[in-house]
Amino acid sequence: MKFLHIAAHLGGGAGKAIAALAESCSLKHQQAILLLEHPKRAFYVEECKRHGVNVVSADDRDIVKELIAWADVVVLNWWHHPRMAGFLADFPVLPVRLFLWSHINGCAYPYLPASFAEMMRVIGFTSSYSLDNPYWSKAEKERIRKKAGLVYGIGQYDLSAPQKPGYKANQHFTVGYVGTLNYGKIHPCFAQYCLAAARVVPDISFEVIGDPDNELARDIEQAGLGERVRFTGYVTDVDKHLLDYDAFGYLLHPDHFGTTENVILEAMLAGVPVVARNQSTERTILRHEETGFLVESPEEYAAVLARLSKDAALSERVGQEGRRYVAEHYNLQKNCDRFLRLANKAMEEPKAPIRFAIGDIPSEWFLHFLPPDERGYFSACMGETPSPRDLAALTRSQPIFWQASKSSVYQFLHYYPHDKGLQRLVCHLTEMKGLVVNESSKRYTVF
Repeated sequence: MKFLHIAAHLGGGAGKAIAALAESCSLKHQQAILLLEHPKRAFYVEECKRHGVNVVSADDRDIVKELIAWADVVVLNWWHHPRMAGFLADFPVLPVRLFLWSHINGCAYPYLPASFAEMMRVIGFTSSYSLDNPYWSKAEKERIRKKAGLVYGIGQYDLSAPQKPGYKANQHFTVGYVGTLNYGKIHPCFAQYCLAAARVVPDISFEVIGDPDNELARDIEQAGLGERVRFTGYVTDVDKHLLDYDAFGYLLHPDHFGTTENVILEAMLAGVPVVARNQSTERTILRHEETGFLVESPEEYAAVLARLSKDAALSERVGQEGRRYVAEHYNLQKNCDRFLRLANKAMEEPKAPIRFAIGDIPSEWFLHFLPPDERGYFSACMGETPSPRDLAALTRSQPIFWQASKSSVYQFLHYYPHDKGLQRLVCHLTEMKGLVVNESSKRYTVF
């Protein structure tokens, strides 16, 4: 078969997954990748080229049409990037078999509408949690299940990977975190969780890896944890850092967009016990007390870390079981087989043209992928005179909308600066941003 992957870029976890899958299938199938913007980091582009996978820029519309016509199956790598939204709104009217590979869970923002999913020939979800989307009706879930399967967003995981050199008890205890540090992804009470742990594990420290975020750093300082929390910034050798951790604390926002969460798998593969919140996709990865730990509150988080700090045998048992589970369950060849089964299903019907009804202008594309209960006030705030009620609802919107990236309002305006609706929305958000930031820790008090 001939596959064309279309993606906004090849960065982050999605880039790793796309490159790994394309490479693993390249011996028996022809692969090409069409990028909607020029890559900022070329690592995965070079890896693909090294394995004979052609990577092409979408600058030339004629080349885009030629590649779509060439492919037996077109794989849309979707996480609601603004570039992808614009591409879908102007998708070439050509016969095509579409395979949606969703790299976010789609159950919060960015939301995966059932109507959009049902336009696809087949769907690859990166977490089983996506199939329980709370906004879909029972009938929609049943229809989507018939055309869907699991295709994890993973790289190569096997038991040849390095692991922790050993486990210790009643010594200095290091807890790691790797990933996005803004409150659109990380839990808004991250500092309180760390503080609770510090109160019961006296000799504890935390290492936090990721691009710096001033708001999180401020909250850590205000919690009196400045001496215990080390922010490294972005690093290129995450695997080496993982080997030094006694536990991996992965505390995400209750409405985060994550799915496969490669960094959890990488920590598990390194033999590090993972402690995460008992929610959404985390529940589909970890088995409590077997391959990791799931907690509901700062107090439970602290209690688990206290147990691990005193019980080397517990740390080793859970760490090693997690390592074995990842190597077996998240095997790249098995993932490739699941991908090919869905692709064969897509091949059962002939190609057909498709038109995406997601709107005509960027502000409409943004609105289309909002959860249904949030579209009303966002739409109203794109107007010139939103009501006080709609503005109040906007102040309570999730932190992801305030970030510079991750499909935020600001990122959409960055790509589409002339859209009047986005301009007004950003204006309202900016006027209220100080109020929301100052009150965020008070507002998120439900653990």
